[in-house]
Amino acid sequence: MELGEPITSIKGIGPRRAEALGKLGLFSLRDLLYFAPREYQDFSAATPICAAAHGALAALHVLLVSEPKHVHIRRGMEITTVRALGFGTDPADKAAIDYFIKYAGCDNDGNQLPDSPMKGGIVIFAAGNDNVSNPGTASPADYDAVVSVAAIAPDYTKASYSNYGSYIDISAPGGNLNGNGMVYSTIHNSSYGDMSGTSMACPMVSGVAALVIQKYGLNERGFTPDRLKEILFKSAYDVDNYNPKYAGQLGYGCVDATAALGIEVTDEMPTLTLKNSKVSDGNLLFWVNYQLAGNARIIIYNSTGGKVFDSKRGVMAMSITTIDVSKLAAGYYTMEYQCNGRTMKQNFIKY
Repeated sequence: MELGEPITSIKGIGPRRAEALGKLGLFSLRDLLYFAPREYQDFSAATPICAAAHGALAALHVLLVSEPKHVHIRRGMEITTVRALGFGTDPADKAAIDYFIKYAGCDNDGNQLPDSPMKGGIVIFAAGNDNVSNPGTASPADYDAVVSVAAIAPDYTKASYSNYGSYIDISAPGGNLNGNGMVYSTIHNSSYGDMSGTSMACPMVSGVAALVIQKYGLNERGFTPDRLKEILFKSAYDVDNYNPKYAGQLGYGCVDATAALGIEVTDEMPTLTLKNSKVSDGNLLFWVNYQLAGNARIIIYNSTGGKVFDSKRGVMAMSITTIDVSKLAAGYYTMEYQCNGRTMKQNFIKY
């Protein structure tokens, strides 16, 4: 596919999508590579600006609308950073994201290319700036396969505008809404200015991810997105104490470059971690590393050993999983997690 071909020649773009993209000034594949939408959920109200303001949206756009077998993901595109689109995550979008995660840095058979630092890709989304917990406003940041980023203020509290919720994976500085503490950022017309938003927080996570890949991926064949996420999340600085109202809803904490580059992740130790061992809102949050990902059985026992919950579900590595325990009485419980021939247990308190 040539960069100058009209956007209507790209498989998957029908008249409705072509019209919406046309209102953005996007008429060819080249346009997709250089432009990104402004902070609007309604495409009809948007105008084109330089893609520098919101990161490399192009890679995702190409994957969303192209035939995967005819798209070559270049080796330098292991990380894709995009803002919250907020118009719903349909199955085709999810399939495109899954394809990028599986094949970035790989050949068509899924084998890591010789000069690729990571076997697969990572997709990082801004969670959006509506100050709500509704995942639908943040799509596709609410999709388990991507890393969703909330914004915090300079004092580690949730930024006033940032979306939040159990689907958030990690937070990063997004700046105050106005006044002091904003983020000095690239803006349109090849300029710089003070900005704020989850679109400022998202590329900070991407930058740390790139540093981690440089440290581990260049020296370790087979470094994967799951291991990258494990390092990012394990090294994050917990901000729940600064945000009692949003505890468990800002991900693993604030991204921490120094900690991420100093952490050691082993292949031998499976990890089950409760995000909130003290449950006050009815939702038990946990995550597992890649060794415990897959089709899992989750059992909860009360303090006398009685089984009060038993469920099977697919669990992704390094993605927060939520269990509704709102119907359980207040007390002490043990969660048993079974997957891939391993059994792990963690205790929690339900208030």
